[in-house]
Amino acid sequence: MTHSDLWKYVRNENKSLVSLGIEISLRDIQEGDRYNSETGEEYELNLLDSKSLVGYSYITEDDDDWAQAECYGVSWCKKNNRHIQPIELYTLLTNYKSELREHKIEHIIKDDVRK
Repeated sequence: MTHSDLWKYVRNENKSLVSLGIEISLRDIQEGDRYNSETGEEYELNLLDSKSLVGYSYITEDDDDWAQAECYGVSWCKKNNRHIQPIELYTLLTNYKSELREHKIEHIIKDDVRK
């Protein structure tokens, strides 16, 4: 599973993921000036008391010489500001109902133990 595969999955399954109760927002990335620019998109997914991000960006840097601009792409997959492998988030999303049930049971057990 690559970052690109995960991105496509979230984009294509957006409505079904929202119907499961996952909060999803899309951020358009358009930053820079005439010497440096960054364009891309990022999905933010709020699920199971955590925030996950999956996105990509194309960066053009041209500090010194217009004839030699550097262009490159970057992609990321994060959970609570920690880089994770795309397969980890994909697995969580594809098994969300089971994960949600386990998450609720853990909270119930923790609440019972505190009492």
